[in-house]
Amino acid sequence: MAIAGARDRHTTPAESAELFARARSPKQYWLLPQAAHQDFERLGPLDYEREVISFLNRALPPPALTD
Repeated sequence: MAIAGARDRHTTPAESAELFARARSPKQYWLLPQAAHQDFERLGPLDYEREVISFLNRALPPPALTD
């Protein structure tokens, strides 16, 4: 999962999109218009949690059942 901030001066949205384009699936790109480089969770903790958990639930295999 690639999370990018539209106000990021260190890794621009274009650079983030390029990194995402080169990533293998499963993948998801999430651009936060109000975010800079590392404030994704602070700006929207519930959205952050929802997006990350949703991606992990789709991307990871279900746990193996054991006896």
